[in-house]
Amino acid sequence: MKYGVVWEDNARSEIAAEFVSGNDKVSIIDASYQIDRALESDPVGNGEPLSEALFYIDRPPLRAIYSINANAKRVDIGRIRRIP
Repeated sequence: MKYGVVWEDNARSEIAAEFVSGNDKVSIIDASYQIDRALESDPVGNGEPLSEALFYIDRPPLRAIYSINANAKRVDIGRIRRIP
């Protein structure tokens, strides 16, 4: 059962900034693709709880913070951060 993965404006801006400023552009592209695929297939099982309604998923060098709307089968990625 697939979920729709939506990158909100903040997340898109943050990943674009990481891509432009980083030397590891391929890693950024790979990590964003892996995040998409993992959340599309199982957003609960592939992430970790962050707070009551938020989860995070790490695919180095990125961490995505997201929420899940199970009824709509939708995942909203709200923030992206670089992790070590």
